[in-house]
Amino acid sequence: MNSSHRVETMGRSYWCSICSGVYSIGGWKDTMPRADIALPDFWIARFPIMVAQYAPFLQAGYGVAACRW
Repeated sequence: MNSSHRVETMGRSYWCSICSGVYSIGGWKDTMPRADIALPDFWIARFPIMVAQYAPFLQAGYGVAACRW
């Protein structure tokens, strides 16, 4: 993410707003290719979710029972 991009949080919220722009992926070593990808604005969770945490949500299904997750 270049310096013109910024991350905004809603106070101490779980979510962060990522501004649109061109982001580079790959190219961590000189022999690896790099790609620049244009992305729109989006929201992302501040903390990672593990499969073990997501699995109960999937088992409950997306409905009233899933609200607790």
